[in-house]
Amino acid sequence: LDDAGNYSQLFQRQGLALFISGDANAFRYYNVDVPLEEHVVVNLDRFYIKPLLPALTNNERFYVLTLSQKQVHFLEGSREGLRQIELANLPENMADALSFENDGRNEGVRSAGASGRSDSPGTSQGAGGMSGSFAGHGAGDDDNKQYIEQFFHLINAALHPMLKDQTAPLVVVGVENLHPLYRQANTYKHLTEEGIIGNPTGYDHRELLERAWPIVEPIFKQAQLDAAQRYGDLLHAKQASHTPIEVLQAAYMGQVDSLFVARGVEMWGTYDFDTNQLEVHTDQHPGDSDLLDLAATQTILNGGKVYAVPPEEMPGDQPSQPMIAAVYRYALESSDARH
Repeated sequence: LDDAGNYSQLFQRQGLALFISGDANAFRYYNVDVPLEEHVVVNLDRFYIKPLLPALTNNERFYVLTLSQKQVHFLEGSREGLRQIELANLPENMADALSFENDGRNEGVRSAGASGRSDSPGTSQGAGGMSGSFAGHGAGDDDNKQYIEQFFHLINAALHPMLKDQTAPLVVVGVENLHPLYRQANTYKHLTEEGIIGNPTGYDHRELLERAWPIVEPIFKQAQLDAAQRYGDLLHAKQASHTPIEVLQAAYMGQVDSLFVARGVEMWGTYDFDTNQLEVHTDQHPGDSDLLDLAATQTILNGGKVYAVPPEEMPGDQPSQPMIAAVYRYALESSDARH
């Protein structure tokens, strides 16, 4: 409902999540780029987030930055699609960003910035007399290179507040000679080694996704494989576990570095952190929580990474695959917790 009490049309992407509290004091909806199966969970204490884990974590999320003289776009992506993110301080184009003085030499830049385009596309003079194509023919000139570097530093500074705490890969799109210049200005640690070469104006969102996904997918796969390998290596050193009560206790204490939970299954029960008491039920009882969801929530709240994977992809070589597995930040002492 909108403010006037009328039904408003939701912008639907791949999935829709609704969160409603029993006293009606909280109602939130989220459109997400993750396909969701229809599922309803009623819980007295907390909201259920496990189906949204791919959207909540950085495991399958990435960014795309398109660079050209006349237009800069910043997008967030997943396997399902891309969406543009509007940032207040992100320069829209090089001319406006640098705000050149109209001293004759940079007259072409000022006219391009004022109108959003040059009077003669492809031939107008840009910064320091640079060809308006920005596509590389003049980018080797020292003056032009200086302006481009300054432009890229401004872009990097605008992105920094949003990206400073992120770990999602960033893919840059631009003509070939711009990539090393942006890499010099960049301070984001997760800029991908490979970028997309070409004029960004020639790609729509679908084409950008098709070009970007092969670059970021191996990064996502490798992070998960590395965490699974660490789990196998550390299981016998008390720095990993697949025992639910041990994992839940560690998640609450902020000791979980990486958590694996089986996707599409639930482990119903109750857990009391104060007494470290766990009850697991074969089906949902009144007051139960999905313990996998509970462990994932606590891990995220404490800065750990969560991987929701198909049951057959859970790590370990146990006779039966566990539904939960964790790698700890450090080795834990033996627990006297009772199952």
